[in-house]
Amino acid sequence: AAGQAAHNPDWVGSTQIFTHLADEPTPINIRPVFLAGHLVGTLVELGVSDAEQLPRAEGGGNQGSPPRIVAMRDSRLVLLRHPEISFAESEGNDVWLTTDQGRLRAASGSLDKLESEQGGAGFLRVHRRYVVNIGRVREVERRFKGEMLLVMDDEQSTMVPVSRRNAPAVRRELDL
Repeated sequence: AAGQAAHNPDWVGSTQIFTHLADEPTPINIRPVFLAGHLVGTLVELGVSDAEQLPRAEGGGNQGSPPRIVAMRDSRLVLLRHPEISFAESEGNDVWLTTDQGRLRAASGSLDKLESEQGGAGFLRVHRRYVVNIGRVREVERRFKGEMLLVMDDEQSTMVPVSRRNAPAVRRELDL
């Protein structure tokens, strides 16, 4: 974009980017910003694509590939797609993932890190020890004094506790 703008100050380009906010690419426009005749930056407009299409970058990595969470099985790294993970549980210094492949240790050392990296991808902190994949909640059990448990869709129908502090966010996410 900077190269194009240097040749033509009125140039506007467009492309698509992949974000954690949607499964589909988001169209964007890119407009150069000049100050005293010098390019000082670019303005990016999300959700708009009405300009010259920019070419795709060479070796653009894993654009379009779904994000993955890395787990460990013995000495191997296991790359998990989000739908394969039911929930993550903190146990001492380890984070354990309950997955379609069984219980695996997350390569990420903390539940906080997992939550911050995957929060926009359907994972929600429900308790100080648990982050769940909202799409894998099968049932919600309400108990005495507002206590709430999430019944997950793993083989054991694991019941994950919801803290009182996180209960409003869980209700919002599940439209309860």
